[in-house]
Parts: sequence; C-alpha cells; structure tokens
Amino acid sequence: MLQTEIDLLRLLHSTETTFVERKSFSDTQDWVKTVVAFANSLRPDQEGVLFLGVTDKGEIQDHNTDLDSLQKKFSEKMKIIYPEGVYYDATEVSDGPRKCLAIVVPGGAQKPYFAGPPYLRVASTSVKPSPDQYERLLATRSDKAYKLQEWIGQAVTLKTSKRLNGVAFQIDTYESEAEVIDCNQFYLTVKYNNQKQSFSLGKLSISYNHQRDHLLVEVQTADY
Repeated sequence: MLQTEIDLLRLLHSTETTFVERKSFSDTQDWVKTVVAFANSLRPDQEGVLFLGVTDKGEIQDHNTDLDSLQKKFSEKMKIIYPEGVYYDATEVSDGPRKCLAIVVPGGAQKPYFAGPPYLRVASTSVKPSPDQYERLLATRSDKAYKLQEWIGQAVTLKTSKRLNGVAFQIDTYESEAEVIDCNQFYLTVKYNNQKQSFSLGKLSISYNHQRDHLLVEVQTADY
C-alpha cells in the first residue's frame, strides 16, 4: 500500500534506514541504483522511499526547482532499468512552505532488476536480450537448465514414467526421441509426435543414452 503524506513526513525526519534514502537536488548519480536496490531487496508488500531535494538530516532544501520537471527527469533516468516495468510512484511532500519529491518503490515482481541491460553477443554485435533470452540467462544458474540449453534444437531421448493409479509398484514407461525446443529456470519444452509439451525441471532427471549418443531426459509425470 502506498505511503500516505503523513507517513512520508514521518519518514522524512526519521533516521535513515534500509527503507529510506535522501538525496539533494544536485545528487542525481545514484537515483537508478537506489530504485533498483529497493525493487530487488523488498517484498511486494514493502515500500522504500527515495526523497529528492532533502538533506541527510531530513530537511527539505530551500530551492526554486520545478518538481514537475524533476519528475520527468527522474522518469527518463529510470528507462535504463532492466527488465522494464519496475514500479514506483512520485509524490510531492510539503513541510511548511518547502516541498520535495518522494519516490515510493515497492518490492519488484520481476526481480532481479539491473541498472542497465545485460548484453549478449550476436554475431559481431552486442545486443539487449529479448525477454526469452533473459529467461535463459537466469536459467544458467541452474546446472540442469544449463545442460538442457546446450541441446536446444537437437534430439534427445525422452523417457516418461507414470505410476498406475492404485498400483504401488507398477510403472508405465514411454520412450521416444524428442527435440529440445527451449528451457528456462522453470521448465523444459520439447517436441515429439508433432506436438510440443513442457515439463517442470523438478520432475525430470538427466543422464546419457550412449546407444544413440545423445542426452537422456527422464520425466516422472502424474499418476493416472
């Protein structure tokens, strides 16, 4: 829930904490870094506040800065954040005759965020990744996903097993050759029998089919 003006005034004068940052009007260097840090560190139900035009002591500067122009400048700087769509709300806060700008940032829903895109090398050019490419980058932190990504576009042996419903030890197994279409940190997508199907990484294991000289992917599917 967004902070009320009373809440913001209280935070303006409180000791700087994990949830509050203060910057003077001229201190624009760390705007992006602060918003990214809030979005990455807080839960979606928590909010961090970046005050612009405020001293470290919580006093609003005496100024003639146009806050609408300041907000537009802030929005322009936020465009560098990757992935796009980090949420924040800009609110004017008055303390007597002086005003400052409060940027309220809840925890992000698509974390991690970066102060600029992670670039990929495509041919002789460095490019910003597409959303799918970004998901694949995140998946490289998983050894299982990393290995499966090496086989995208190639054939693997797909072995699915289901325990017959109500039968404790009888397993129905199906084995076929499949093409790996994609893999991210959550699931593997393959194509076999002219159809695509996805499987949770938590439901599969990887070994090697030496007879066919390619990967063996074993999937434990739901009982039936």
